[in-house]
Amino acid sequence: MKLAIDDTEILPHSTKVEDSSTQSALIAALHQELKAKAAEIERLKVDAAEKDAAALEEKRRFGVVIEELKMKDRTKSPSASRSLSPALARNPSWPADPSVPDPLLKRDKNSNVLSKNIITNNCTFKITVHDEMHVLKGALFGEQKENTDRSSLYQEVLEQPTDDEGPIVFWSYLLDLTKSCDLILRLQDVTPPGIESGGVVIQVTSVFEDDHDHDLCLPDPHSAGVTLARKFRLRLSNGMIVLKPLPLEQTSLTFTAEVTLLELDVEDPDYVMSIQSKVKSVIKQSVRIPSMLSRMSMMGKKTISISPKMISKKFSSTWQKATARTFGFVQDGTRAKELFCKVAGLLYERFKKEDVIDARRKAALVDSIPYAPPLTVDERKIIAESLTIIDELTEAKRVAGTANDSVEKFLHYLPDGGGAWGKSVADMDVSAIALFTELWVINTYAKKAESKDSIREVWTNLDGSRSQQYTRSFSISGAFHDRLFEAWQTWEKLIDKDGRETFVIAISPIEKYNGTHHKIAVDKNMVKATSRGVYVIKQVTENTCEWTRAQQFDLNITGMPMRVANFIAKTELGRANKMQEKFRRNGKAVERERILGVVATMKERSGKPLMDDQAAVFERCFKFFGEEKEQGWDPIQQDSFRGTKMWRRYFPPKKGERSMASGRAVGVFDSSAEEAAAHQLDFCSAEKVRNSIEAKNPVRMFLRAKERRNECTFVTVQRMPFPLQNREFVVRLIWKSEIGKVHIAFHSEHSSEIDYGSKLKVTRAKTLGMWIFEDLPDRIGGTKQCQVTLKQHFDIGGVIPTWVVDRKLPEALSAVQEGIDNFRQDEKIDSADRIERATFFRDLLKDETYSKEENALIEEVTQKFDSLKDANWKKLKSPDIFVDMDFLVNVSLAKSKADKTTAGVGRAVTIIDSSVEQCVAFEANKDSRTAKQGDSKKKSIKVNNHCDIYWTVVNLPVPGFSPREFLLKKIIKRLDDNRVIVIYDDVEHVDFPIGAEKKYVRASATAFWKYEKLPEVEGAPQTRVTYLQQVDMRGLVPRAAVNKNAVSNLNYVGSIRKFFDKSETIGCGRRERIARIVEQEKCLDQESAELAIRQFELLFDERKGSERPTASFGLADSKLYAHGIVGGHTWGRTRVKLNARMELVAAYFWDFESHQNMEITGNVGRKFEEKVVGDEGVFIKVVKRRQNLESTHGGSHRDRMFTSKMALKIIDANTIIITHTPISEEVVSKRQKNTILKRSRGSVSSFRDDVVEAKETVAIKLERLVGGKTRVEYATQLELGFGSSRRASSNFMVHRLQEVSGASVYFQRLVPLGDYEVEDGQALAHDLLWTAMSAKRRVERLKEVAEKSTALKEIKLKYPWFFKMLAAALEGSLQLHRIRPVGTKLVCVSDKEATKIGRNLVPALMSQQRAEAGVSEWKGQNRAVKELMEEHAWFEPMIIVLSKEVVKTAPWGLMGRVITGAILSIADMSSDLYILKVYWDAGDDMLVYRNSTLACLLTSIFSQLLLVVYQNRKMGVLRVMKEAFIVSVGMKSPWDAYRVAIGAEQEKGTELDPMIEMTFTKCIEMFAESIPGIIIQASAIMNALDEGKPIGASAFASVMFSCLTTGFISASISYDLDTDPRKRAEKPDFYGYVRDSAHLRLPTFLSMILMSSSFILVKGIFVITLAEIGSNVVVFYLMTEMLLFLVLKFIRGDLVYWIPVNGLMGWFIAIFMRVICKIIVDFTGCVHFRHPYEVGGLAFSINYFVPLIGLVLLLFASPIYKEETELSETTVEYLQKITMIAGSLLLFSTGLFFSLINEDFRSTWYSTETAGLMTRRTFLEGNDVSKSHTLSKNIALWSPIKDKVEEWISSNWATWEEEQPSWFTDEWKERVPVEMVPRRRNALLSDLLKSEGAESAKVSEQGDDEGAVRGENNSRISRVMPEGVQDEGKRNVDFDEFEREVKRRGSVMG
Repeated sequence: MKLAIDDTEILPHSTKVEDSSTQSALIAALHQELKAKAAEIERLKVDAAEKDAAALEEKRRFGVVIEELKMKDRTKSPSASRSLSPALARNPSWPADPSVPDPLLKRDKNSNVLSKNIITNNCTFKITVHDEMHVLKGALFGEQKENTDRSSLYQEVLEQPTDDEGPIVFWSYLLDLTKSCDLILRLQDVTPPGIESGGVVIQVTSVFEDDHDHDLCLPDPHSAGVTLARKFRLRLSNGMIVLKPLPLEQTSLTFTAEVTLLELDVEDPDYVMSIQSKVKSVIKQSVRIPSMLSRMSMMGKKTISISPKMISKKFSSTWQKATARTFGFVQDGTRAKELFCKVAGLLYERFKKEDVIDARRKAALVDSIPYAPPLTVDERKIIAESLTIIDELTEAKRVAGTANDSVEKFLHYLPDGGGAWGKSVADMDVSAIALFTELWVINTYAKKAESKDSIREVWTNLDGSRSQQYTRSFSISGAFHDRLFEAWQTWEKLIDKDGRETFVIAISPIEKYNGTHHKIAVDKNMVKATSRGVYVIKQVTENTCEWTRAQQFDLNITGMPMRVANFIAKTELGRANKMQEKFRRNGKAVERERILGVVATMKERSGKPLMDDQAAVFERCFKFFGEEKEQGWDPIQQDSFRGTKMWRRYFPPKKGERSMASGRAVGVFDSSAEEAAAHQLDFCSAEKVRNSIEAKNPVRMFLRAKERRNECTFVTVQRMPFPLQNREFVVRLIWKSEIGKVHIAFHSEHSSEIDYGSKLKVTRAKTLGMWIFEDLPDRIGGTKQCQVTLKQHFDIGGVIPTWVVDRKLPEALSAVQEGIDNFRQDEKIDSADRIERATFFRDLLKDETYSKEENALIEEVTQKFDSLKDANWKKLKSPDIFVDMDFLVNVSLAKSKADKTTAGVGRAVTIIDSSVEQCVAFEANKDSRTAKQGDSKKKSIKVNNHCDIYWTVVNLPVPGFSPREFLLKKIIKRLDDNRVIVIYDDVEHVDFPIGAEKKYVRASATAFWKYEKLPEVEGAPQTRVTYLQQVDMRGLVPRAAVNKNAVSNLNYVGSIRKFFDKSETIGCGRRERIARIVEQEKCLDQESAELAIRQFELLFDERKGSERPTASFGLADSKLYAHGIVGGHTWGRTRVKLNARMELVAAYFWDFESHQNMEITGNVGRKFEEKVVGDEGVFIKVVKRRQNLESTHGGSHRDRMFTSKMALKIIDANTIIITHTPISEEVVSKRQKNTILKRSRGSVSSFRDDVVEAKETVAIKLERLVGGKTRVEYATQLELGFGSSRRASSNFMVHRLQEVSGASVYFQRLVPLGDYEVEDGQALAHDLLWTAMSAKRRVERLKEVAEKSTALKEIKLKYPWFFKMLAAALEGSLQLHRIRPVGTKLVCVSDKEATKIGRNLVPALMSQQRAEAGVSEWKGQNRAVKELMEEHAWFEPMIIVLSKEVVKTAPWGLMGRVITGAILSIADMSSDLYILKVYWDAGDDMLVYRNSTLACLLTSIFSQLLLVVYQNRKMGVLRVMKEAFIVSVGMKSPWDAYRVAIGAEQEKGTELDPMIEMTFTKCIEMFAESIPGIIIQASAIMNALDEGKPIGASAFASVMFSCLTTGFISASISYDLDTDPRKRAEKPDFYGYVRDSAHLRLPTFLSMILMSSSFILVKGIFVITLAEIGSNVVVFYLMTEMLLFLVLKFIRGDLVYWIPVNGLMGWFIAIFMRVICKIIVDFTGCVHFRHPYEVGGLAFSINYFVPLIGLVLLLFASPIYKEETELSETTVEYLQKITMIAGSLLLFSTGLFFSLINEDFRSTWYSTETAGLMTRRTFLEGNDVSKSHTLSKNIALWSPIKDKVEEWISSNWATWEEEQPSWFTDEWKERVPVEMVPRRRNALLSDLLKSEGAESAKVSEQGDDEGAVRGENNSRISRVMPEGVQDEGKRNVDFDEFEREVKRRGSVMG
């Protein structure tokens, strides 16, 4: 790695202290090294002489300073030498004379420094630091620590500086996961005064622990998660650090010192020796292995299993060096140099700011442009020549396939010869000056990192000019030599006539530069190449530009074909695409900038005359469209176009004439006329081109060569239906602007053939038209609007059917609708309208004058509804619990007594958080855009300021009934300052006659609104709204439809309430006040606190028979128990973590009347009765709540009323308990009349209703957690009274438990985006899924959450398309067409692309078993998703949770997989039974095959039964019986697939997780059914062939189908495991060979299927051919192979299987599983089984090719085979053909597979690593996630490092309980041996002592659940345990009994 762009020097000179026997060799080596060094110094002196004199003077000054410091150091006394270098006070000859005593070798008996392995070096390194000198100095001295977190160099100040001495600092860094190195240094600033250059000199001296006056407390920075085997320390003498300032705020750091390396003792000094002894034991065992296998083992990557005694001394020494290197022994004297120089890299990384330095370089160039040297004559000449190239390339031909490319590309050959010239023109989303700096500044870190050139040098300011020389190498594949380019570059800045900047960069061979040429040493075989070119960067807007690039490369290849030259040119043209993609920004933002740029130009040229030819076009358009008459225009009905009115006029063609038509469209844009016109002129914006491509139009592009002032020309090719040819339009647009008005005229250009790069079959069409944009008066709120009219005439070209014209004409006119949608500001305009109306209602409405008819109508409607106030209203079930709904049947509609018609009346009452005027304005604004959105059947006519006519159409919720239309008159009247009424009644109007629309039925309606002002709450205005309506639908409409429509109409009141809802703002203020009061209150006394805790635990303890509710919140741990009908006794509890501080959570629950609580629990009423004064630390109040009891069978239950005393008790600083205790003594089953308040913010309605009194006992415990979080434990017991069914009671309890879940959701929605973590993403996903059981409901839930979640609001502002993507993903719809990956980067995604990305999730989930793997594939397919997941770590966990739910509910997902799996399993078993019946019917001829097939079936069933017994042996007999029944009916595979698909985790008490269990099931099926079945069927076919019996094609098809099916299962096992993200995280060095690329995964999977299928066929034929020699031969072969495999496993200590079962059962499972795995590998080649836990890499590869080699030898090379067998020649030839086909497929698929996989994993196919070595290595080198999986493996595999495991667990247990990592589950805790966790030992000892009758005493527990921060009061409520544990002097425990108890219990939960 290059540490800096400037030269970085590392100049070591090392010697090593040796004994006398090696002195002569050492001296000779030093002599040679000194001679080489002297020669190097001489060369450096010569080079230095050529440098600038000022630089030499500065260097000399610093050299003098250093020498003076050394002289001062030598003259100081020994007592004063501690502050300087100790070595300077000693004999200078010490390093070369080992006989001189060394103070470094002094060793105190407590010292840990060894006297051996001491290495001495004189080292120097020089680096460039990316920070200012004072920052660097402060960081070295420990004063500033801004960058320490970025570096792996740990630094800590051990002793602060004094007046005389500098600080003592401690540096430490890791060499690898087992070795570290540190330094203890005293730093002293010895900079002499008066240094002009501003440098700093720091003296560096090592500090000795034993010589220091005070004990130094050394930190241990690497203790967490790292087990150090070796520790080194660097001690420095004569150390000096010199800092010099450099340009761009950088600093040069030079560090020189004499370095001594010491090795320190570690805690386990026998670590290395133990490893060596194990290696030696392996070597001794390998001697017994046959020589052939020993030679094979040398193919291993690292392990060498051959004894050195068996080979020569040369190889023996090589082996020793390799082994020593593995364990850190280096015997060549370079270790000290390496460790010292590594500090250079660490310091560089610590201050690394490469991107900042690059930016500074570019900024410096921008600042220097005004002061750039003037152009020389040569520079002006080369720039002029370069610009002429652009003109010469106007005739260049477009590159094929780039017509729709965002970069225009051309190729051309100039007459002067050379290579092809390439030209590209691209619109860049960056300013011209920024692009110029990017192209000119070549020597950046970023470009060096991107470049693969071996040579890359830049020399700037050649000879004081603005030119630069750029030298680079270029590698050519094949037999060609590398090319060397030496280019001369210069630049010029121009200003065009419009005042815009243009930058020109000219490129020419360096030979044309008449000045200094810099040369560098290159390979003599390198060939000189040349390059010429020019870059023209023209400013378009402030942040956009146009980049034209023309360049030619001459590679100096004799006879180079033209196609090669073209290829090189095209490749270089692709650079423009890369640059464009690099700077690409959001398309809408760029389009907006371009529009504003055009608007500025329009305003500048407003009123200026056009050119004559441009004015002629306008005259032609005015004449053509001015002569058109209004007759003959037919309206075009387009429901998809909202806001656009269209007409057409079609001219039917006469015979031989062309088809022509005219169209007209009118609309209103929410923009100025100039902005609307600019939007149309930007014809080829990125968004419009993308839409054109999606519409499959072949071409849409500008003709840049024809651009003129006020004009542009574009080309578009419109796709036509088959068999018509596409139509080509070449259109010229001309615009002119006036004040408030813009015209755009366009007509077809009569140009020659357009260059598309390839031949297109098109027909030229013509068009003539005009756009007219006229400003309208501004709306309130400052919104600009303009009316847009488009008139267009088409000459289609040829005779086109009318239906084609009807279809294509609206598409052409749709540009108006596109503009409307682009500028739409509905919400802003509606808000302005509401403000205007509200102002009118407040100030002017009371002065309005009403006519007699209006007053009469108001009085009539008011009296009618007032008379119904005391009627017998029937309560309706409201969708909104805050809206009361009632219904009254059979109320007269008559306006006269003669009319007896009746209809129902509905009433809705609520309170709205807004003023009366705002409420009236919202409801009265019927013609708002939001109200009309998606509905064109609403119209209104304004009569006066208080009266409107309103027409609307309503669709009935009953199929077959006609829609109903209503025509109503609306009147608004203010009664007084606090009341406003609005009435609606039927009316007749000439514009809406009855029967005008025959498809509608005129209905009747009367409505009354009353708005009453209420007192404000928390500063929010309040309004009571009462709404009554009476509707007569006319006709025989069913009552159910009428009632449903009534609820729907009344719920409109709820929509108004939700629109103005401010409950969160109101609640937040109230809860903050409550929280402050709670914080200031004192705690309970100890006795009361302990009593409260005991009461809570008594209620919280789980009841027997409780179960998890099906509708519980995803993050909540909930249990409930319902007891029968009598009394409705129900118990429930839940536990969840809240993202809020404890006091705020307490305030949430204490705020009993909050909307949030009522909304979640479904309470129809809550009331605060009275406040009771409590003791210190207690708050008490009496509350009432009323809650619905929902029936589950369609009946009705009376509401339940709860009256209870609510108490808040402060236990200590970190614990609060809230309780509800019933006031009444018993449940009153009789009916009682209760009046309760329905809502706290003023009275909504007080009424009497039948309720049943019930009891509730609630306890809520709040515990403070770290990070500002709170754990809530909630328990309740209810008595609902007589008549409550068990299911209804359970549902009631679910609603009650959801109160806590609702609190979790509420606080989660308040978290800002910047604070989001992984847990927050999962919580957000569960919020989106809560109560959303279908795709439609999930999308609706997304909209609800998006309106309330702070984080989602923020991310919507950043990425507006985010919700479209998420909605498409949540729909889970299966797309029939192929969804291609979206490569657009994150900031540029459009709405349509977001929808595509979301829909891509479905196929990704379908292709994977696990949702995690599907999401991983989705991330690889779509660039934006990957970038979003990298930017926001919470997004991927959220999508995984959502994906699991999508898979569950989608028809293609979980149920589809389960049904498919069930069908396949039943079909498989049925086919086996059918074959068995066929063999049975054949009699004795098929006896062997019959018995074999039956044995296979029984073996499969028996093996699966053994699996389920082992898996569920701790789960009880019923669970085992259930699983056994599933096996017996053949449904084991679909059942496993079901559990994996729903994302089921491993259950407590089971041995395997669902994924591994499914894998075992598949393996058993392959082992016992598939493999034997294929061999049996193939054997039967071969015997029939040999006997000459006819064989049907179905027999061969059956065998091939079986091979493919088995191959599919084998490939699925490997593919699913490898793509599982959890497996990749567990073992990243084994899993991951399948690439993440979406387009490579499917071919890889198919190649795996083909590999396994062909391998099965080869192996089957091989076994059958051996069987023909004799059955004993095949048995001998299989048994020998198996026995050899087992013996080798045993010899290598690898026989034990990884499943954590020991003892006799463990050995049985080990042998059983080894046999099964070996058979599966032998017959399927399943690549997963190369895992060290299974067969192993090398053994797998040997087994893979042995069958093919053996089969080829038997059938083709062995004449004995034909003699020994009785097979006919025909059969043998048949076998040979099949072998050739199968073998070819096997080799082809294997080669394809290895070409597709990640090459980093190919070594796993020949690895010799054992399971134990892999387990131990994974633990020692892995992270916590990898280490956690160690405990799931057999203890025999990791017993050698058991102490390391115990240390890791003991030291991190408390941290894990605090942080709760994902793997730290109850199941994992169970695997931890009890003796490894001290708290468990204490608990076990406590139980043992209690059983012996010991007295109880207190013992402190180590750690708190989930990291709760305990206060000092925790000591008062600690758990109790035997006294002997606390006092060691009083222990009287039988520890032998204790150990036996530990072994008996095993791993027990603490």
